[in-house]
Amino acid sequence: MMLDSLRLLRSPVGHALGASLLLACSSAPPGETSASDDEALGLAPARFDVVSINDGTDAECPWNYRDSDGQPRCVSSAEWRALNYASPHFVVMGSDDHEADIEAAGNHLALYFNDLNDGWGKGQSGAAAADDAWSWANEHFSGSPPAWFVVNEVSRGGWEGESGDADGARYRAYVVAFVTRLANDRQRKVILCTPYVTPASGSAGSKAAAQAASWRSVAKVAVLAAEVQMTGAAVAADPGLPERSLGKTIAAYAALGIDTHERLMIVDNFSNTKPGGEYGRAGASVAQWETAIGARAKAFEALTGQLRGYLSYGWAGNEMGSTSATRVTFETHYAAQKLPNGE
Repeated sequence: MMLDSLRLLRSPVGHALGASLLLACSSAPPGETSASDDEALGLAPARFDVVSINDGTDAECPWNYRDSDGQPRCVSSAEWRALNYASPHFVVMGSDDHEADIEAAGNHLALYFNDLNDGWGKGQSGAAAADDAWSWANEHFSGSPPAWFVVNEVSRGGWEGESGDADGARYRAYVVAFVTRLANDRQRKVILCTPYVTPASGSAGSKAAAQAASWRSVAKVAVLAAEVQMTGAAVAADPGLPERSLGKTIAAYAALGIDTHERLMIVDNFSNTKPGGEYGRAGASVAQWETAIGARAKAFEALTGQLRGYLSYGWAGNEMGSTSATRVTFETHYAAQKLPNGE
């Protein structure tokens, strides 16, 4: 879920972002899908798991499996079942192919949209790009898109402006228009993923003040999901890291004038990355990684009253070449953690 360069956005592959929003919306969305009581949730924290089944031919996802981009990413059918655990939560996917399985487990389907910046690269307005996203959603969700949209992700290069403040202002207006269109015109609940863990305070100069105003504009209609990277290796070395990291993120967004209890979620990355990785497991041993998963969940639990929800991501990543059985063990351990769910 990380993208730092606007140049990538303007390339032919700019839509392929790396690894996102709960909006308190009482009215039912238009069309066939209605916002049920389960989807409304008031201000209760909620738990979202982003999961996509990458391999349709090998149920075990061998260690050397590569996806269509040549990356070691795969979720086997066994892993899918482990992440569709029977504790009411949101399973976030790019289609409704598994909706029946999700509902049978007592869970809820949410939509994952990975192309926030496609329209920007094409010179579209944010509203026009959101309309394209809506068309895509109808195509992949049988004309009834879920109430909840997880949108990936804010570009650092775009947000700050690679060509100066004016360029950044245009991109930020694009993002605000995109989420506003989905929230107000399509009546969807939007979660906007962002790599900004500790955004600059509005008192840090005119540029920071302009960005702070844009964050507040987003937070009027969507929930921000900050991608706080706490690797397995780092947590193993420093068990107090998760709570300190989350505390800093909460404080930074609160300093912008955002009510974090209503408008801030945390994104945790669970990719099996190699030693030295900036996110996910980062080479931690099996025991260390399971300990880190528990420590991260415990830190979130301690701060639940200051956050809107929790979103797991990156389950398909497998740089370490772990077997499917090992990854199921990690997923089962994660599912047992005390985190907010959809109840």
